[in-house]
Amino acid sequence: MKRETKLAMYGRLSGTPSGVAPPIVRSSTVIFPTLSALAAAKKEHETEEGSFLYGRFGTPTSDALRMALADLFGAKTAVLFPSGVAALASILTSALSAGDHLLIADNVFHRTREIADELLASKGVIVEYFSSKISNIRNLIQDKTKVIFAESPGSVTMELMDVPDLALAARQFGITLITDDTYSSGYLNSPIELGSHISIVSATKYLCGHGDVMMGVVTSSANASLNVKRASRLYGQVVSPDDAYLVLRGMRTLGVRLKRQGESSVALAHWLRRLDGVEAVLHPALKDHPGHDWWRRDFSGVNGLVTVIFKESLTPKIPNFIDRLKIFGIGASWGGFESLVLPCDLSGQRSVDAIPDGTVVRFHAGLESISDLIDDLEQAWRD
Repeated sequence: MKRETKLAMYGRLSGTPSGVAPPIVRSSTVIFPTLSALAAAKKEHETEEGSFLYGRFGTPTSDALRMALADLFGAKTAVLFPSGVAALASILTSALSAGDHLLIADNVFHRTREIADELLASKGVIVEYFSSKISNIRNLIQDKTKVIFAESPGSVTMELMDVPDLALAARQFGITLITDDTYSSGYLNSPIELGSHISIVSATKYLCGHGDVMMGVVTSSANASLNVKRASRLYGQVVSPDDAYLVLRGMRTLGVRLKRQGESSVALAHWLRRLDGVEAVLHPALKDHPGHDWWRRDFSGVNGLVTVIFKESLTPKIPNFIDRLKIFGIGASWGGFESLVLPCDLSGQRSVDAIPDGTVVRFHAGLESISDLIDDLEQAWRD
């Protein structure tokens, strides 16, 4: 069955007449008719998904979302967190102990870097950043290396990495590969099939798609599923059934939104690279983008993001250009229906790779007409 069809059918109850969307079940306490029923629910809760035992462990609404996400990602299990950062912090702190060695890509989301540098380092974890351009991660693996963490495309600067090769190295040395796959959101590629043991995604972005939910999702292979579930329970992470319902509703249109927004981002990328004073346009679908061949191999498309590096000589003009935009909102997130723009200061966010010279500006193409978006850019640039 194609993914588009699955997205339309996720959460649908079978065997009895029901609505096309699962009901919202709000409850902290679950009542059982007998002690044996309680014991059976506890046993199921420890071994399988979908047991309604206690509100903190989920409700039928969040179970419907978790099962849909596990299927979409091709994973053994999916666990929900109240935000993407909560997911990152919970998984990384539970996976690593004092003395463990963490290899982490230099291009990761800046909050991931803060978790590594502040939470993990203070815990005694040895944090080592590696270049997104690394040709052989095996040269950095030590006896104490326990986790490789990667993000491809990289946050803001869009570097592509050979994730299957990272996965192969992880298997060879008995290491856990964790990837941030918010860019693809389980639809543009399949991180578990590419070899990730654990995939972390901000569902706040494309999975929700409507700018009204904060949520993180962790999907995992069979080997890592018990550890992921345990991390969620130990940290007491929980999401509301209302938010679970909204993300499941957003997933219905995930495919059509990504297709439309991806097409718009490609159009924006080609238009932006024609501007005088542009040093580089960073977009995986551009043939001269570093790692473009890996993108063609591992991804089925692109999302709405495109990053522009303006030459230093234009730095004084950029604030006025951004302020004049009428459709693009100035905002820090992305993945919703709206177009956004944000200057990105990468100071202190690279340890190995060089920070690009010039002014870095990230655009996100929403669902607005692409001709209107280009007209908006033209009038702001011209004035």
